[in-house]
Amino acid sequence: MRIRTKTALRVGLITLALSTSAIAPAAAATNPAPIPDDDSSGVQPVYTASQLTQIKDKNALAAEYYAEKTGGGTPGKYASMFSAYKQRWGAAGPRSGSPAATAMTSSTSSSSSMTPMAAYTQNHLSGYYQVAESPGYYCGPASGYSNMNYMGFWTSNDGYNVSLSQSALAGSRYMQTAANGTTTWGSNDWASGSNNWAGGGGYLPTGAYYEQHDPGSTMVTDLTTDIDAGQPFGADTVEVYRGPHYNGHPDRQTSIGHWLGVFGYDNSGANTEFADSSTSIFPNAQRYFNTVNEPTAPSTTAFANTYLSTNGIAY
Repeated sequence: MRIRTKTALRVGLITLALSTSAIAPAAAATNPAPIPDDDSSGVQPVYTASQLTQIKDKNALAAEYYAEKTGGGTPGKYASMFSAYKQRWGAAGPRSGSPAATAMTSSTSSSSSMTPMAAYTQNHLSGYYQVAESPGYYCGPASGYSNMNYMGFWTSNDGYNVSLSQSALAGSRYMQTAANGTTTWGSNDWASGSNNWAGGGGYLPTGAYYEQHDPGSTMVTDLTTDIDAGQPFGADTVEVYRGPHYNGHPDRQTSIGHWLGVFGYDNSGANTEFADSSTSIFPNAQRYFNTVNEPTAPSTTAFANTYLSTNGIAY
């Protein structure tokens, strides 16, 4: 009699299945077909023309911010661009005391450019902390929890006044993870759920979260703009079977899709600080990790090209 056992593991958006046989010899490992609705499918969200325009404006804003912060750009242009962006799309503005708030005030009160980024080459959002996903497919709600907690949205700002928790963010008004068993990239549920919890983009420092596919070429500018303004964001990674893995994640017989919280940078944005909720699943994972310590992707751009090219960031 052949005895087979099957163990299921959910990590972020992926169900991983491993089969063993008590009698038959182990077969050579193969990479299974993608799981339906699996976060490594490469399906992209569908945006309206208006949303695409807002995304374009936000990208332009980030590019100008980084240019001025590194001693280039046009003095004062970011401040005027942000004012126009805020009026058109809605944004709360940089958090009081944040580097972006200080730099923007400086650039509008004089003809000089912002203080070059060399004045501060790192920024880790103080008071941001990781929570372990529970259950094991709540990486979307877990990263969202860390972000909303940092920004002070301890109850939903949408009129329902729901207390902040992973299960609340996983609900039908927000990320819909509980109903779907996943928070897929293509559904845009992480970004829309976060925006809904905050009461809309007008309450977030740099405006509504939007998904940026394959952000390798813009990751540094997006990163420093949001972090300096005090708005942590999400990164939806994909680790392929028999390919590179990060932060102690194991190699599994299918791709691993996983949301991370992004809350800091070093070396003027060349390295990124992440919070990883998979500590409840993977025993070797660390709560926080930096790309500088990742041999497979030792920089912000390398990490984006290696792990974010299938999906991306929601910033």
